[in-house]
Amino acid sequence: MTVSYAVRRRLMCCLLPATPPPLSVGVAVAAVVVTLETAALALLRAAGLQSQPSAPIYALGVLVLATVWGGLLGVAAALASTVAFALLLAPPGGPHPTVFQDLQRFAVLSLVALVSAGLANLARARSADAGTAAEVARLILGPDELPAGLQAGSRHLAARFGLASASIELGAEPGSGVIVLGDVGRLVVPDTTPPATVDRLRESLGPALTGILRSAVDRQRLIGSLRDSQQATQALLAEQAALRRVA
Repeated sequence: MTVSYAVRRRLMCCLLPATPPPLSVGVAVAAVVVTLETAALALLRAAGLQSQPSAPIYALGVLVLATVWGGLLGVAAALASTVAFALLLAPPGGPHPTVFQDLQRFAVLSLVALVSAGLANLARARSADAGTAAEVARLILGPDELPAGLQAGSRHLAARFGLASASIELGAEPGSGVIVLGDVGRLVVPDTTPPATVDRLRESLGPALTGILRSAVDRQRLIGSLRDSQQATQALLAEQAALRRVA
């Protein structure tokens, strides 16, 4: 179970790196992948296979390239795959694919590239938001005093999203530039924040921040109760010591 999880995690890190490798590396990988796929299809044809699964084989390479390097390289790989198939894999002495068939193959592979790239970007964004939420939780819950933790978490959130300022506050009062966090708090951002950023903060980080604030408030109450109990115990011990001295 642990080995399988480690393998899956390593595979996901390779397919969904936080920052894509250099484009030059992607171009080189695309050239190798298209060459290997074309060679594999040529071997299948030489083995006498009448129906060559060109679309699934080329689609696999396009999917991987688009996932790692984005839709642009994926579409370029789709075009290279279409050209390679049309020029190198046309049946000898048989009917050559028409332009319509080439365009159809290119359209299918391009669709695979764009959908894969879109899903990969969404997964990267969600992974980044999860990491941001974890770091904000560490900053807020780290200090003994909640105000200091809220300030640290606010600074990290502002830096993470490129905001001029951000403020995580207790109290759910609505207002301009306010993202209400349940019934426990709010996130205040500048009015000039792009709507897409506001939506991402509200939808992706809002629920996590709400849970973090609830935990922080409960923790602060527990710390306050413990301090009150400690002070009461110290006062009782002092009183008992005074009584023993009088006796």
